[in-house]
Amino acid sequence: MVEDKNMDAAYQAAGQVLAAQKDMDALLAKQFGDLKELKPLVVPGQHDHIERILTAMQIPYESKNLLDLSTLPPLHNRPIFVNCGSINNPPRSLTERLKDHVSQGGTLITTDWALGLVNAIFPEYIAWNNLSTAGHNESFAIDRENPKPEDPTLSWFVECSSHPLALPMHEDVKVILASSEFGKKYGGNPALGVSFPYGKGGVIHYVSHLYAQMVALHKDQDTAASTVWAKEKGANLGDLGAQTTTGSVATAYHTITEVLSGATSKWNPTAATQSRTYTATAIPDVQTPLRANAPFCIRGKGKFELERFIESLAGNYTIGRTSEVDLQIPDSQVSRYHARLEPNQELVHIKDLQSHNGTYVNGQVITSPTQLYYGDTIKIGQTELKILPAA
Repeated sequence: MVEDKNMDAAYQAAGQVLAAQKDMDALLAKQFGDLKELKPLVVPGQHDHIERILTAMQIPYESKNLLDLSTLPPLHNRPIFVNCGSINNPPRSLTERLKDHVSQGGTLITTDWALGLVNAIFPEYIAWNNLSTAGHNESFAIDRENPKPEDPTLSWFVECSSHPLALPMHEDVKVILASSEFGKKYGGNPALGVSFPYGKGGVIHYVSHLYAQMVALHKDQDTAASTVWAKEKGANLGDLGAQTTTGSVATAYHTITEVLSGATSKWNPTAATQSRTYTATAIPDVQTPLRANAPFCIRGKGKFELERFIESLAGNYTIGRTSEVDLQIPDSQVSRYHARLEPNQELVHIKDLQSHNGTYVNGQVITSPTQLYYGDTIKIGQTELKILPAA
């Protein structure tokens, strides 16, 4: 089987095919316009390079480091692409921020090892089957409904040590891309791409990479120059057509359309938000101690507006500027590790962690662990945190 590794040129050619096709396809044109207006966020990775696909499509994007996502203001429905990368024990500030983003209507698109991040946020939906793909790069034929004999083979690049998905998956998970060939070799699940809704938004995950390093050319028509295939789709590739194969360009174009449709998905804008198990309730008329085993809400106002629901305080809950804490406040007046909520028998105390600007409870600076009550206001930097009961 022949392998084509000239994928930079293939994606460039596929971008030209897209430019021609969107002039003839109203849905494609709308998806292109929507994604361009949304200006997606891209988290760079060492192995996958979704940003190259967006560049080939002429879609502007903004690059962000993964941990920086936890400090971003509301992103509304901007899609977030997370390239293949491994993160062990992502901080709660990051997982809660991404969960909220999806719940409020955003789309999170991840590839390969970023499965660990998805599993940390949505553990009940998809998981790794603990098998790794072979020690060399592979390419599998994508399953298609009723393909014509003259159609080029669409391939899916699978890098060594990719993470196949476990069975069973959550009932809301939909397989959007599959290869029976892949499933037979790696644990029985043919899924190469899956999606699931959450709240008003949704998540899309791909096994291995969106930006293929190579594709397998299965048939004679796959090895032919892409000139004729592209011309049938309205694109004149010129010299680029002679430099690229039909199989590689067709595969790259298929990936581009996957990105377009996925990143502009209309999930369920009328759905109830799922990230909020509890709602804040009225502060009791009588001063009532905050209890470690009861749900409560932290609502922040000031320089940063935020809201966190805590089911129970089983351990310490740290507040600070670094992304490594439980509640991050990215304010220069907040110390990296500023203050900490601590369970004390059945009650909750707050302790200042020798912060530079101090921690205030109801306007008074604290110098020792201080018991908290519903309705208390904690001032940290330029943000006031209100402690509210939840039910």
